[in-house]
Amino acid sequence: MITIFNRKRLILDSSAEEAARTWSILREKGIPYTIKTVGMGSSLGRMVHARMGMSWTNGAQRFSDTVDTPNYCYAIYVHRRDYARARAAIN
Repeated sequence: MITIFNRKRLILDSSAEEAARTWSILREKGIPYTIKTVGMGSSLGRMVHARMGMSWTNGAQRFSDTVDTPNYCYAIYVHRRDYARARAAIN
């Protein structure tokens, strides 16, 4: 089991393709991992844009869907004892 106390961050990337490549390799090699996805925009900004879209399009579409592309950051963690093997596998 991977917990906050025994994990080590393997990658931190904004590319969904790179994150998918990494976890696919880890799955193939049988290395346990956890993923944390974080939205990079502020929650206030998302709320304001959602409200603008609701009023401008009568609820048909969110304003943020037409203006902003969502930005996410993907952190993949592995157990400390598996870190060297995971690093070697993804390189």
